[in-house]
Amino acid sequence: MTFNKSKYMFFLITMLLLSLCGCAIGQNDITRLENIPPVEPSVQRIRASFAYDPSSLQQEAGICDYVFVATVVEDDGVEYRNTVVTEDENGEVKEIGSPYSNYVLQVLENWKGQLITDEEIPVVKHGGISQDGSMLILFEDDQLPEVNKTYLFFGYAQKNGDILISGPNSNLELVDSQARNSSGLYAQYKEAVDNEIVPVERERYKSNYEQAD
Repeated sequence: MTFNKSKYMFFLITMLLLSLCGCAIGQNDITRLENIPPVEPSVQRIRASFAYDPSSLQQEAGICDYVFVATVVEDDGVEYRNTVVTEDENGEVKEIGSPYSNYVLQVLENWKGQLITDEEIPVVKHGGISQDGSMLILFEDDQLPEVNKTYLFFGYAQKNGDILISGPNSNLELVDSQARNSSGLYAQYKEAVDNEIVPVERERYKSNYEQAD
């Protein structure tokens, strides 16, 4: 076979160009991906001392104002409260606040208290995505509600009439099979609420979303 130097050089140059193009595409992809925020941010758990045992549904039911079953209709965004001004290591001044997630619910059943069921109501959940979007901040043993899912909520009436959902196990997911099963979680939760224990007396308010007398 006759060696063709010109064809060989053409082959080498072609392969080199393809290699360089491939490297350039790879670098561009890496840069683009690094600029995309993580799909699942890390979770930072809030540890706090409570005036009740947060592992006891009886005590949780006793200290809160409302216990109710509701479906999440809408996730209405996050607001940041109790903001403080901080300075990072680069000297940049930032405001950092505690996340509170807003939801719209359809109440299906009232287990404690009488919230309206003929229209949707807003609630505020203590927790959510941090202000810089880098992490999810939640109490221990807590979760954020998801749209179209049904939960047992433990709510606190606020001085301004809002309903705050806050603390460990403050919304527990329910599914249809649990609701139909008399020996399942649904029944266990209901029994605990029916036998509530008030661990400590506290000042109580009335929400703007109670049924009319």
